[in-house]
Amino acid sequence: MMHGYEFARRWWPVALCAVLGIAAGLALSAATPKSYTATTTFFLGSPASADSSGAYNGDLFSQQRSATYSQLAGNRDLGLKVIDDLALPITPDELATKVTASQVPKTVLLQLSVTDGSAQRAADIANSYGQNFPKYVARLETPAGSSEPVAAVDVIQEAEAPASPTAPKTALNAVVGLAVGLFLGLFINWLRRIFDRRVRTEEQVENATGTPILGTLPKDRARSKRKLDPDADAKTAYAESIRELRTNLLYVGVDAPPKTIAFVTPSSSMSTTATAANLAVALDGINRYVALIDADLRSPRLTRYLGVSCDLGLTAVIDANTMLDDVLVRVPTTGIDLVPADSTHRSPGDVLASDGLAKLIAELGNSHDFVFCDSPDLETANDATVIALACDGVILTAVQGKTKRDELSAAAQTLRRLGANVLGAVLTDVR
Repeated sequence: MMHGYEFARRWWPVALCAVLGIAAGLALSAATPKSYTATTTFFLGSPASADSSGAYNGDLFSQQRSATYSQLAGNRDLGLKVIDDLALPITPDELATKVTASQVPKTVLLQLSVTDGSAQRAADIANSYGQNFPKYVARLETPAGSSEPVAAVDVIQEAEAPASPTAPKTALNAVVGLAVGLFLGLFINWLRRIFDRRVRTEEQVENATGTPILGTLPKDRARSKRKLDPDADAKTAYAESIRELRTNLLYVGVDAPPKTIAFVTPSSSMSTTATAANLAVALDGINRYVALIDADLRSPRLTRYLGVSCDLGLTAVIDANTMLDDVLVRVPTTGIDLVPADSTHRSPGDVLASDGLAKLIAELGNSHDFVFCDSPDLETANDATVIALACDGVILTAVQGKTKRDELSAAAQTLRRLGANVLGAVLTDVR
């Protein structure tokens, strides 16, 4: 099922291009000068005959003549006569561009149309042709030594000033603009789907990691700043999603359920911090004893996220300078224990690579139901892999619309190659 945000993200280029296409069609219509078309209709006569055979031949003769007469409509001499009659300020060549003549199919009728920016002038020009064209044809069709033409042209319908313009065709331009806009929008959408390498759906996350989705967490601006309040936030969509993630986690590895879990992300984001902290709150809500470790010594986000301040923390315990109980901090309003991050003069990678981290995690695992480690991203350093190998399993987190599929896939492959147990993935910031 496509969420509203995903639907809007996928189809807004199509909608925008459609609107722009219509706007372009309307703009073209507004910029195009209006033109009017007036039409005079002629009847093409033939030599009279008393029998039916002669009448048929006469009609056939007129139909054959109509193609020639259509060409005569643009004759220069005829055009000059019309220009003189109406005192038009144009040349015969310019007049010829305004005039078209065509035969009405399967008849002996000829229509002469004039297109002009003025409706009345278009009718005047068409009617002037109506007066002069039959005379011109009669002169051409009168054999030498005869006073009667072999064919005659008569006006059967004079031109009238049209009430509405024939161009621009505003509705047609709008429809064409819409069609072009839709095609362009669909093409852009296709290109975006081909070249967009960021994860958007649960299926993409599963394909990239080769693991099942344990949960999807909706975008919640408040969760980027503080943990869930079990009472005030209990009915929010985020809280419901966290509870679903909690349920799924409880059924992971039923025979050998993981107790110590590292939360890892391919690139920098708050996804691991918020997911680990709020999942701990959800487990605390069903009386599970949870410990959190802020193992990101480079940028200790979990400690800040939970609003905890301290002088001693993870480094002090790993270096055996301080007992674990002396650094454990109870997260306010919960039963969750936190091992905060502290500063160190040593390289964070060296601190985490020592045996002290694995011993600390194992000690917490003996006294708690779950131990969650908030790890730095894999892009920054290899700290996350060290933490992952010290835990029973790893949960990968990806941010919708930000995490790239190839980065997520590489992260999963790297962790597996080093021997880490990838339990599943969580897609965050889902809209």
